[in-house]
Amino acid sequence: EKPFCVGRVKEMFLWGYAVSVITKMTIHEDNTMESFTLAGNEDHLSRILEEGDSSINLGRIRTGGLRVPERIKRKLRYTLVDGEGKEVFEEEEPSQRGNLLE
Repeated sequence: EKPFCVGRVKEMFLWGYAVSVITKMTIHEDNTMESFTLAGNEDHLSRILEEGDSSINLGRIRTGGLRVPERIKRKLRYTLVDGEGKEVFEEEEPSQRGNLLE
């Protein structure tokens, strides 16, 4: 269960048992992801839910590219950016993200 670095990533989609890997990974600090998606059931998400609030760093993510179950969001630390890489403070409504639980 050692931490590991995934370096620079453009898109990341984790589902099922693989979602818990985010508790161990680090992403290059200058990276901006176009999209980051987590999908899983209660068993898959339980490891993430045990983590402290804002304890999992995802770095920079383009607006509209963050697709995670609502209750997981508080465990994540991330910065939303627009197409030019400028920080934004609003995100789409939760109803637009859809339900990612299987």
